[in-house]
Amino acid sequence: MTDDVTVRQRKISDYAPDPHNANKGTERGQYMIDASVNEVGLARSIVAAADNTIPAGNKTLQAALDAGLEDVIEVETDGRALVVVKRTDWATVDDEQARKYAYYDNRSGQVDLEWDVEQIVNDLDSGVDLSDLFFDHELDEIAQLAEIESGELPEIGERRALGDRARVVKVALYVPDLAVIEAAIQATGLTNRGEAMVQICRAFLDEAGQFDLSV
Repeated sequence: MTDDVTVRQRKISDYAPDPHNANKGTERGQYMIDASVNEVGLARSIVAAADNTIPAGNKTLQAALDAGLEDVIEVETDGRALVVVKRTDWATVDDEQARKYAYYDNRSGQVDLEWDVEQIVNDLDSGVDLSDLFFDHELDEIAQLAEIESGELPEIGERRALGDRARVVKVALYVPDLAVIEAAIQATGLTNRGEAMVQICRAFLDEAGQFDLSV
C-alpha cells in the first residue's frame, strides 16, 4: 500500500445526502444518532462518492449538521484500505464513553432501519444486484409492498388478497416444522413463496372455506 494518502480538511456543507437512499430511517433511530453525537461524539467515518454524495452515513451526516458541526477530515481511498478513526480521548475500550458509544452504534443501526421498498425496486430495475442480501421470496414481498404503497393493488387471485384490500401476512413457524413447510412449498412448483403458501392452504379447505380433514 502506498504512503501517498490524501487527507484534507473540508466543510460538511461540501457534501450532499444520497437522493436514492433506500433507508428511510425512523424518528427514534435519528434521535439515537443525534444523542450519540451530542453525548459521546463522532467515532465512525461515513462514505462519500467522488461527486461528494453520501451512499453510506446519511443519518450521521444529518446528526453532525444538527449538532452544529462544520468541519470534516476527508481521507481519499479506492476501497482497498481500511480507514480507522482513533479516539485519543478513550484510553481503552473499557472507557465509559467507549462502552456507551458501542451501544449507540449498534442500537441506532438496529432501530433506524426502515426500507424504502419503491427505491429498492427501482434499484433492482436499474440492474443493482441484491441477490447476496435478500432471498428471492424476500424480493417478491418487497415488490408486492411497493405495489401496495403505490396504490397498484394486486388483482384478486393473482397475488395475496383478503377482502378488497391486499395485505402482507407473516406466519410464525417453529423450527421443527420448517423442513416440512419447505418441502410443501417446493412441491407446489411455484417460485413465489407467498403464492405457494396460498395453494397449500387451499388444498386443506373445501369449497365452503372449511377445513377438509379428509385430506
